[in-house]
Amino acid sequence: MADGVKKEKLQNWVEHDLVDRFEGRVLGLDMDTALVWGRFQGEAELKGEKLPVMDSLIAATAASHGLFVVTRNTRDLERCHAKVFDPWGGEGDLTKRLGLTHKDEVGKAAGLINQFIAKVQHSVAQSADSSNETAVASQELSHIVSSQSDNI
Repeated sequence: MADGVKKEKLQNWVEHDLVDRFEGRVLGLDMDTALVWGRFQGEAELKGEKLPVMDSLIAATAASHGLFVVTRNTRDLERCHAKVFDPWGGEGDLTKRLGLTHKDEVGKAAGLINQFIAKVQHSVAQSADSSNETAVASQELSHIVSSQSDNI
């Protein structure tokens, strides 16, 4: 495919398909976000740091809308003052919960996720208990069989 055709297809996809697919789900760069971004940049500059432009814009957008950024790139976004969640990180600690108490759909979703994690935690604990009981019973049975075979 010629470069001109590729470029035209990509341009059409960005301007039409992508826009249609994410309509109503893309946050724009509004004045509140721009002010938050400016504050982040100013604070970093006072410390002699330079924040990555795109990461700091994402962080400012999340901050101005009270959102978390879900990403593996926690280092850059945390230094941009973003609330970050890395779903691929951690040790699978089932004792941790999301600390969101908003009454909106995000808060409700966090509550449902916390309920799910609690159920998984309970199931894992029950499985561990059952596994331990099975191991003890197996050892007892092995000991009984061993002592019976000595009597034969």
